[in-house]
Amino acid sequence: MKLHIITLLGTLVIAALGKAVADSNENAASIEQIGEGQVARVDQQGTTSNNRATIGQTGIDNEATIDQGGSDSANRASIVQGGMSNSATVSQTGAGADNESNVVQIGSENGTLIIQQGIGGANLASVLQQGSTNQASISQNYLGALAQQNLATIIQDGNRNSAEIDQEGTGHEADIEQTGSDNTGKIEQSDDNQKAVLKQFGDNNSWNIEQSGSAGGIKVEQYGSGGGITIQQF
Repeated sequence: MKLHIITLLGTLVIAALGKAVADSNENAASIEQIGEGQVARVDQQGTTSNNRATIGQTGIDNEATIDQGGSDSANRASIVQGGMSNSATVSQTGAGADNESNVVQIGSENGTLIIQQGIGGANLASVLQQGSTNQASISQNYLGALAQQNLATIIQDGNRNSAEIDQEGTGHEADIEQTGSDNTGKIEQSDDNQKAVLKQFGDNNSWNIEQSGSAGGIKVEQYGSGGGITIQQF
């Protein structure tokens, strides 16, 4: 229920902020901040590109950065933060690629870093965090001749959770969902068309998924506390 509420909150705020730039065919940015000590930075560069950035922050000492650039590309980024001392950074670069990122953080001292790069492909990333001292990082890289898209999603609800997704190549899909405290998840995928899903519910769980080579698929669901497993496929 809590995740549903903050998902709805993020959707409403992003829609409200994006309305001002929805009709723009060039570079556009909209920043709205409520509270004290908020810091927001937007840097967009492009040639015949549709870069779009929206940052919404409420609370105290939150910091958000969006850096987008590309040629013939449509980069989009939306950051919504509520609480105290949250930090989010989105960096996207693409030539002929549609990069898109959405970050929603509610709580305190949560951190998100999203880096996407692609030529001819569409990288998509989304992070949703509620609680305190959660860390999420998504890095997607595609430098090929074929137009493919990588998908990555991180959802964390609790405290001191850490999640990391790293994808290289094309056609990857990765999802991490963690509920509880002190959970750690990591997914690394390389080459093409690999899928990994990691879900953990409990405390002090640890996971590691690595895939390299041809197409593969792994799905893990863990309930309870104190579990730790590593899977590698090459």
